[in-house]
Amino acid sequence: MAHPFFGGTRDLSLCPRLSVKGVKSKEFKGYTTGELATYFGVSTNTINNWINKEGRFLKYNANGQMEVVKREVPNEKLRIHPEYWFDSPSGMRYQVKELVETYELDKAEWDASKEQNMKSEEEQIVAFLEHFKKKYKGQDFNAVFGKKNWNQLNSEEETDAAMWSFFLQRLKDDKNSWD
Repeated sequence: MAHPFFGGTRDLSLCPRLSVKGVKSKEFKGYTTGELATYFGVSTNTINNWINKEGRFLKYNANGQMEVVKREVPNEKLRIHPEYWFDSPSGMRYQVKELVETYELDKAEWDASKEQNMKSEEEQIVAFLEHFKKKYKGQDFNAVFGKKNWNQLNSEEETDAAMWSFFLQRLKDDKNSWD
């Protein structure tokens, strides 16, 4: 997954003014520190430190100048608007909405990938069993290890035999529990 802190620009004139889908500036008050913590992959305490101590969130004031977002009183509930900016530890400046959009796109891609690549436990076990059968030229477990004494096996064979027998037993146990 891509991380929003890699890349970016310091020159604010190069940053396009994007609109966040479904968010109207007058209606949406901004992201909570908890939401930002999720988007940034950090703790809420880190977000609060960025606000209270480090001044990492910036906004344009009425004169068009950038200023640090501050709490008026300690522990004030604060929301960070998508149009605000974030100064990353690397020195790069990003618009908050771009970081949120990047997070949402990465999350959607990750979720889709997990869904596509997720195998059931039974499918994984069958894949391991097929691996061992292929490794031992199509023979089943008993043909390969059935008559051998465990003390006669080299370390690779011993590992394969242990894993192969474990997966066979696991599949057998699962099938018995399905009946």
